[in-house]
Amino acid sequence: MPERFVAQAERELGAEGRRLVEALDGRPGLSIRYNPYKVKERPAGRGVPWCRYGFMLDERPAFTLDPQLHGGAYYVQDSSSMFVEHLVREAFGDKAEGIAVLDLCAAPGGKATLLSSVAGLEGLVVANETIRLRAMALADNVARWGLGNVVVTNNDPARFAPLAGLFDCVLVDAPCSGEGMFRKDPAARGQWSEANVELCAARQRRILADAWPLVREGGCLIYSTCTFNRRENEDNVAWLASEFDCERVAVRIDGRWGIIRGEAGNMETFRFHPGRVEGEGFFATIVRKCSGGRVLKGRNRHLSSTQSRPPHPRRSTLVELPRELTAAAHQWVAQPFQVTFGSIVSGSSSRPGDISRSGSTCGFGGDGNSSHSGDAGSSGGSGGHLRPCSYLRPGGDGGFGSSGSPDRSDGSGRSDGSGGAYMYYSARYQAVKMLADTMTVIHSGIPMGQFFHGRLRPDHSLAMFHDLRREAAPVAELPLTVAQNYLRREAIPAELLAEGINLIVHNNLALGWAKRIGARINNLYPQNLRIRDL
Repeated sequence: MPERFVAQAERELGAEGRRLVEALDGRPGLSIRYNPYKVKERPAGRGVPWCRYGFMLDERPAFTLDPQLHGGAYYVQDSSSMFVEHLVREAFGDKAEGIAVLDLCAAPGGKATLLSSVAGLEGLVVANETIRLRAMALADNVARWGLGNVVVTNNDPARFAPLAGLFDCVLVDAPCSGEGMFRKDPAARGQWSEANVELCAARQRRILADAWPLVREGGCLIYSTCTFNRRENEDNVAWLASEFDCERVAVRIDGRWGIIRGEAGNMETFRFHPGRVEGEGFFATIVRKCSGGRVLKGRNRHLSSTQSRPPHPRRSTLVELPRELTAAAHQWVAQPFQVTFGSIVSGSSSRPGDISRSGSTCGFGGDGNSSHSGDAGSSGGSGGHLRPCSYLRPGGDGGFGSSGSPDRSDGSGRSDGSGGAYMYYSARYQAVKMLADTMTVIHSGIPMGQFFHGRLRPDHSLAMFHDLRREAAPVAELPLTVAQNYLRREAIPAELLAEGINLIVHNNLALGWAKRIGARINNLYPQNLRIRDL
């Protein structure tokens, strides 16, 4: 344990700091969160009290070999960070379902997929990550979760300036010094330094300054870290309260949960210390935005990079799927009346509406009313919508074949002219369209695949979709060992599949696609997702 960290903990936390340091040498807790849209009955077990979907595990299973994990039935997430759900439900009550949320620092996707479940199918989650490789991993996890209400973006926080006041809730789970990971990841101890603490605290304030204008009046901002020191936690909360028109949000907690309730700048704070809770180190606060709270006060105005000129939206890239293909798309969705089908078209001359007036017309606000309710990667340029994440990787099969090219039985190599078919819940289609025209989007809704001669060749994301219509393709139920071989992209027995495209399932949970051509099986599980060892 770094000596200066020990001294810092004792100086800032006193006896609690000494107890915390001792607890960091203990055994880490282990927890998962199940997907309520894929798991219909609440599993038995020891629940996480502040998250209705969370469970503690006494022993670590072989996650890599579990088809339930690969099919999006659950997500391995630290129980402390699941507290974000409790904060959202306390702030929004029965209106939590349907809110529009921005997770500004979202990779790898634990909180984004949790918020996806909380916001529900009428809600919208924009999950952003500035570093491109981390954004790709985020997109994979979102696709696996399979709800269809998430847009993954790859932008610097400052690039969201045109969307000011359009989100009910903004989560800043800020990059931090990682002291909360000392028990779970001992290597993090060797990377710690006081200089890095100061660097992180300053960076966190810049992110908060960019995030604050994005919250609608009456909406909420959640700030969280996985560290213990006051400079990145309480000091930043006090700064936030002094610079912006924040309002305290009352949050109920049970004293038996072991959470340390505190206060900074008259805002409530919540600390999770190993030894008091089973999870790892975590800190969080939630504040509500009062009227006029979008303006920075006084001396720290320079911290916000949103003062720069907002980017012009580029020509529209997302249009509705042609009518002649919509009927074919309907057969793949169990409840098609709830969704709108779109397509990515380059070079369109149409332009989006005025972004500054889009809060109520694009459905960003939870009730349709906007007035109440590192490395920047490739964030430069005017934004735009890229193809589904499986198309982006060299050698990726896009859900069609192992060579990266669609498996076309007719040999024509010609699609029906669209840049791929996508599915969105209708209540949020216009909001996603505005995002596609403004930001760098790498995943949105459900990428369905491409049409060839009126027939859909499905993308892997469609297999992960919770509301996939099972009658659209033959279903092949595989036993455990065969399902594991499928996830390795190894050969599986042809006699288990019908001729043509098959949906591969294990215990009735979809895992992906495979195509039988006579005695040959084309395993369409994405190359980048396959099990590589064990």
